[in-house]
Amino acid sequence: MPFLMIRNDITKVAADAIVNPANRNLLQGSGTSRAIYQAAGEQELTAVCEAIGRCDLGRAVCTPAFGLPAKYIFHAVCPAWHGGGFGEAEQLAGAYHSALELAAEYHCESVAFPLLSSGNYGYPKEQAFRIAVDTITQYVMEHDLTVYLVLYDRDSLAVSRKLFASVEEYIDDHYVAQNDESYGFDRRCRELSERRRLLEEDAALPMLGAVPAPAAAPRTARSLESLMDNLGESFTTRLLRLIDERGLKDSTVYYVRGCTALLDAIGCGMEKMVNIQRHLPEDERAEKVIFVITTDGLENASKRFSYEKIRRMIEREKEQYGWEFLFLGANMDAVKEAARFGISSDRAVRFENDAQGVAVNYHVVSETVSRMREAPCCAAIGAEWKEQIEADFQKRHHR
Repeated sequence: MPFLMIRNDITKVAADAIVNPANRNLLQGSGTSRAIYQAAGEQELTAVCEAIGRCDLGRAVCTPAFGLPAKYIFHAVCPAWHGGGFGEAEQLAGAYHSALELAAEYHCESVAFPLLSSGNYGYPKEQAFRIAVDTITQYVMEHDLTVYLVLYDRDSLAVSRKLFASVEEYIDDHYVAQNDESYGFDRRCRELSERRRLLEEDAALPMLGAVPAPAAAPRTARSLESLMDNLGESFTTRLLRLIDERGLKDSTVYYVRGCTALLDAIGCGMEKMVNIQRHLPEDERAEKVIFVITTDGLENASKRFSYEKIRRMIEREKEQYGWEFLFLGANMDAVKEAARFGISSDRAVRFENDAQGVAVNYHVVSETVSRMREAPCCAAIGAEWKEQIEADFQKRHHR
C-alpha cells in the first residue's frame, strides 16, 4: 500500500488514525502534541490518557480521537536525543513500528505520522527522517495500509526534498497561509492551476483525467488533423516542449508513474487519485473523475494487485463517487478485457497501436474530458465517445 509524504497540519489529515509524539507519562507536550490535544479536546483526551497511566519508551497506546477527523490517536513514546549512543535509533524505530502494529490491530486502512522526535525532542531531522522512511517502507511492503508522513515545518520539508526527488505537497490553504506566509501559497496555487490547465489542454495524462468542480471556460478544440500533422513528435517530446514553453518545471508537471504492468498502473493510479481527492479542500475537489486506461496488452502481471481487487476498487469508486472508467486496449479484445475489471462494453474500445492510433486516442480522450467539463455534474459520458477510435481501427482493417 502507499507511503505518502504530505505537507499539512496533522490535526487536519483525514486518516483512520493519527500519531501523537508522546512522553512516558502520556501528558500533553508542546508543539505537535499540544496541537493534537487542542484539536481533539484537551479535557477528554487528558482524562483517557491519565486512565492509561504510562507507556514504555519505543511503544505506543491507543485512545479515541474525539474531535479530530480520525477514529484513533496512537500515542507513540519517542526518545529524546542524547547524542545517539543511548539506543535512540532503536527506540525511535520501535515507536513507529508499535504504532503501525496498532493500526493493524484496530483494522485501520490509513495512519498519519508526524516526524517523530524531530521537534522538541531534539533528534537531528535528517536522521529522524531516515528512520521514519526505513521503518515505514519496510512495514507497508508487507501490510495493506496507507501511511502518511506529515511534514509541516520548513526544515522537515527541506530534509525530505534533499533525500527524495519528489514529495507531494497537499497544502491546507487556510492553516499554512495563516502560519507560514513565507511559503508563498498564492504562488503555489498559480502553479497548480497552470499545471492543471496544461494537462487538460494537451491530454498530458493518458491514463488519468480529472474534471475539477468549477466549469472551465470553453476552449478552442485541437483538431484531429493538427494532431496528425505532428505525428513525428512523440507524446513525451511534445509534453516536455510544452512545459518549457510555459516556463514550468518538468518535475512539477510530469510524473513518471513507475508502473508498467496494467494492474499496477490502474491500482496505483486509483490510489493516487483517491488520496489527492481526499486531501484537497472540499471546494477544489473534482465533481467528476474520468479514469482512462490505455494498454498495449503486453504486460499485465502484478505481484500486488489482482483482477478481483482492481474490480472491487473500480466498483467502489463508481458506486460511491460516480467515477467514469474508459478502457482503451490494443492487441486484445478490449471489451472482454474491460469486463474483467467491471467496465461495461460501452466504455471499452480497441485501438491500433501505432502513431496514428495513439494520436486518435489522445484527441478522443481530450475532447471527451472537455465535453464533460462543460456538462452538468450528473451527466454521463455518451456512447458516441469512442466512434472515431472505432472508425480508425475498422478503416485500417477493412471491416
